[in-house]
Order: sequence, then C-alpha cells, then structure tokens
Amino acid sequence: MNKKILVIDDDETTRNICYKVLNKDYEVDIGKTNSALERLKGKKYNLIITDIKLFDLIKKSFPETVIIVFKSFGEAVNNMIDGYLTKPFTVEELRNTVKKSLEKRTILSGKKILLVDDDREVMVLYRTTFEFKGVHVESAFDGKEGLEKIRKEKPDLVILDAFLPKIDGFTLCETIKKDKTLKNTIVVLLTGAVIERKIHADLFLAKPIDPYELTSKIEELFLK
Repeated sequence: MNKKILVIDDDETTRNICYKVLNKDYEVDIGKTNSALERLKGKKYNLIITDIKLFDLIKKSFPETVIIVFKSFGEAVNNMIDGYLTKPFTVEELRNTVKKSLEKRTILSGKKILLVDDDREVMVLYRTTFEFKGVHVESAFDGKEGLEKIRKEKPDLVILDAFLPKIDGFTLCETIKKDKTLKNTIVVLLTGAVIERKIHADLFLAKPIDPYELTSKIEELFLK
C-alpha cells in the first residue's frame, strides 16, 4: 500500500509541483492551509509537507507523523523536524527529502539499543523516545553492568555516558572496540567535558542532549 502524503501550502504552483512529482509513488493530497488542516481531522497521513510556521501545531496534534517543512534560505529549523525543503527546490531534492525522511522514521524499528547511564531520569526519557520508534531498549546503570549486558545481549548500538561508576564510558568504549566479537557494535559516547584523548567511538555528542536530537543523530548513523 502506498504511503499517504499531505502537502499544505498556500502557493498553488508549489502544491501542483509536489502533486505531480510525488503522485507517481505515493497517495498525495494537496490543499491550502485551512482546508488541509480540516482534512487532517478525518484522514491519517504517513508524511506531511507544510510551511515551517505550522510545524509546532501539526507536531503537537500528530506526533507520530513524519513532517517536512518548506523554509526560506537562512531560516533555522529545529531538531524535531524530519526534513526540510528550501524554496526554491528542485524535483530531485523533493524526491530525495521525502524518501530519506520516511526511511529515517522506520530505520530504528526492531533495533536493539543498550543505554548505559547512572542518571535514571535521563534513562527513562531516552527509553521512552526510543521505544516510540519501535526500538528494543536494554539499560545498565554502571560500566561493569553495561559490559556484561553488551556481551550477553549483543546490541546493535550502545549509548554510553562518559563518566560512569565502576568502569567509565571511555574505557568501556575502548574495551568494546578492541573485542573481536563486539568491535562492530556502534558506540555513541555522551559527555559534557572536553575529550583530550583519542577514543574510538562512532559518534560523540555533548550532554545535555534533547532525546529527539539524539534519536535523529542515531537514525543518521544507521542510514550511512
């Protein structure tokens, strides 16, 4: 079954271009702002393309829907947006942005992720966000427990806090990468400090980090 896409824009030319390009591969509806928002009340869409000014309103009402925004050159976008198109955009940019945004939303489904952090509140926040994406989440609260679970569970990806009890995240990362049975495990290291030694993590991210931004960065890792 084709994915359902709704294009919301008050510019008729933009709507028609999107319809013509996307209708070959997707079920596409188009409309001006008021009529399209009404349509959302009665039909579920996999992806919505809309003006950036409507993003917060639509995201709040339909948090599970993939959202791409139209924006002007130089206009900032927040990290919860699945994709964006800067006007004027090319046909190829439109096709690629839609394809990549839909792939990102499903890329984590079925993956196994291990969270290793001694901050239980942060752990709950990350777990909730990942489970919403269909991820199987395991957790550990210190480096020793984390290493035991990595060896037992063989997760696809491990998220480590740098400063863990018992075994710190830097040491744990190096242990994983030097182990022949674990070296292909993707490791994301979260730290609020400047790193002065060479660590072989796949991705470094500064703490604190919004869970949606963390999820987006990890989706990009799996898409590479």
